Amino acid sequence: MPPVGVARKDEKDPTASPDGGAPCCGGPAIHATDEGSDTVFVETIGVVREGDKMKKHPYNGACCSQEHAPALSTFSSTVFVEGK
Repeated sequence: MPPVGVARKDEKDPTASPDGGAPCCGGPAIHATDEGSDTVFVETIGVVREGDKMKKHPYNGACCSQEHAPALSTFSSTVFVEGK
């Protein structure tokens, strides 16, 4: 298992989704990672960096009918991978 606070790509680690930011989209949820580094690894899996997207998933809530893949927006201010 990777260190706490590290997310790896390809659905290997859960991440908090910003779903719930809009008034009708339900509460925050946990979704899978998707994008990440092709050259920096934790336990042989690419590390998720600022701006990398989560796996595409539907919004939570009755008035949110489309899918989205939000980018990582919460990250370390002191640890960088490939400048991100």
